[in-house]
Amino acid sequence: MRVPESVVRDKLSEKLEIIERGLERLDVEHYLPNRSGANGFVDILARDRFGVLVLVELKKSDSSARQAIHELFKYVALIGQNYGLSKDRLRCIVVSTRWHELAVPFFEYQRSVGYDVMGIALTIDAEGCPVSAVTVSSDGLHCCGERISPYHRAICFNDIDSREKFVLETSTKMMKAGVNDFIRIMLTYCGDDCRIINRHCDYVVVAKFSENEKDIVIRQNIIPVGGYEDNEDSEWAVEEFLLGHMPVYASVRYDDASFSTGAKFVGMLNSGWVVERCIRYGNKFPEGIFSDEDMIIEVSAVETINDIFFRCIASPKNIERWGIVLRRIPAATVAMPNCSEFIRAYLTNLSNTSPESSASISIYNPGNIVMGIVMCVLYGDLRAIPSIMITESSTLGEPVSVLHGTLFWNGSDLKLSPQEIFTAVVSSDIWTWRLAQTLNEVCMYEESFLNVFGLSYKFVVLPEEVGSNECIGVTLEGLGIRKVRIPRDSLQNVICFITHNWNSICDLVDHVLADTHGIDPLERQILATSSPFGERKYWMSDVTPCCICGRVFVSVFFDTRIPHANGAWGLLCRHCFTFGACRIGLGYGQRYDIQPNGQWLLTAGDL
Repeated sequence: MRVPESVVRDKLSEKLEIIERGLERLDVEHYLPNRSGANGFVDILARDRFGVLVLVELKKSDSSARQAIHELFKYVALIGQNYGLSKDRLRCIVVSTRWHELAVPFFEYQRSVGYDVMGIALTIDAEGCPVSAVTVSSDGLHCCGERISPYHRAICFNDIDSREKFVLETSTKMMKAGVNDFIRIMLTYCGDDCRIINRHCDYVVVAKFSENEKDIVIRQNIIPVGGYEDNEDSEWAVEEFLLGHMPVYASVRYDDASFSTGAKFVGMLNSGWVVERCIRYGNKFPEGIFSDEDMIIEVSAVETINDIFFRCIASPKNIERWGIVLRRIPAATVAMPNCSEFIRAYLTNLSNTSPESSASISIYNPGNIVMGIVMCVLYGDLRAIPSIMITESSTLGEPVSVLHGTLFWNGSDLKLSPQEIFTAVVSSDIWTWRLAQTLNEVCMYEESFLNVFGLSYKFVVLPEEVGSNECIGVTLEGLGIRKVRIPRDSLQNVICFITHNWNSICDLVDHVLADTHGIDPLERQILATSSPFGERKYWMSDVTPCCICGRVFVSVFFDTRIPHANGAWGLLCRHCFTFGACRIGLGYGQRYDIQPNGQWLLTAGDL
């Protein structure tokens, strides 16, 4: 008896792992409206483990096999039309039980398109259940394109009611003006910084305008005369000026408004701002396909133009994406001496030795070690120090090794006065450095400051056993890498540098904060004897997986009170902490970060 194609489709949608490990089903018979022709229905819409959208088209006979090629062309076009996704942000998988007639047109199609296409030969049993799947195409290509503006708008209010009225009024006006696709992320400040008064934020991000949308916005006089023309050469001029003048057209009073970027957005999330909800407008960001977490990652721009944070997951088997990651490393490691060459060599070695594995790459590069030291001294905030983390995972998604890179101290004394430090580095006084900060060009001095302080980047593989007296250091050797065992006591980080040179560091902080406040003698004494410069606090119990999602912690975890669990305490991963509206602070929670010696250090909370 012949099994209907719909039965095979439904059974396959429940066993997508047979096609590719990590595929997550989003929808079956996914509807794609077409404004200029026949609508479309994708057999199975899924997402792979790298977050890329996957269209699965199923054909069960030679007579319908060729039709799959035509439908793929149509569906890819409709995805772009409806969701604003470029072709390099999706994948296509053709699944067929018969490849006799399909093979030649399929391989021609695969060579001619600019996106990832894979073919699967499927075997089913008498009831239509998938039994086995064999790949009949080469690995595909995919990368990240830009579909939202890099310029955002953060509008803050002292009370929630004003924010909600503002959102309703301005959203209506934006849509009437021809702005159809945008996101509004509602944020609330839950940190303990009493200087932040306006704690309710409307964070606005618009999708990239088409040329037609730009013309409509300009004709509607949403942008003042002369505003757009003054910056006409910028690709994002219309989007930028629209966001800049949007609050002006609201009758509701706001308390503060500023432009923002992906880097600033990540900084907000890391400093006490919590996402309440995401509101989507238009058709490009449907909730059934893109979760709130997807939207937050996209707004953060950590894979594209974020100049402080870089995060991505990639595998050598996806050649194009892997190549794009390698090309983006230099931009992500500006002002991190020798790190670009090392990371590229490390990832190249990984692709040669473990081509089926994947790597999660996280780079935090503020490019301002002076202010990082100031943050450490005043607030005990170790997160102000740049860091690199590369986690290699097996084909099963299990962590295999964790490479940690950060600044280590060579043990030399800091003998220069603050004035002498700035003269040696910037060939002038501190005002030249402050001007560079204002112009966002301070990273040009980073390497010179590191040399004066005796700091340099080193990479270690975190030990599997916490009690190990050794760790594995990884260095660049020619075009490859070299691993050596080194005593963990020989590694002295920035905290060791600050502690050893305490008085000189306090003088430096005084000099940097001369226009605001310095550190009085009593405060110096208190800071010198308090954590993290006195006794450092480590997690002493067993580290169990996240109590909500079950993830195993790799680089950070939170010991926190969980609001929706009647205030019970538990260990949470970064994702569950953020979306659970949890807080850091006395009586609320603490943050722990993995250290090169394998221990978990308290870095925020009740220090």
